[in-house]
Amino acid sequence: MLLDRPYSMGYGDRWARAQRAAQNVVEDLGSNDRASVVLFDAKAEASGATTDRALLRSTIHDAKPGPNITRYAPALRQAQ
Repeated sequence: MLLDRPYSMGYGDRWARAQRAAQNVVEDLGSNDRASVVLFDAKAEASGATTDRALLRSTIHDAKPGPNITRYAPALRQAQ
């Protein structure tokens, strides 16, 4: 999952909706499915592929929008 986190995501309920959508993906994972959370803005940070739903949920829950602008290239490199 890719979560874009520049300050603009903090406008209105955008961030809450993005987090909710990511949490829904976690809930829909099968017991053997692996997933990663990639938080990105000007740079990208990946959680690493895991079957640990609690880790994925906490990564999504703890993420916050930040002061950087969005750059898609770092996120897409991590997603590969």
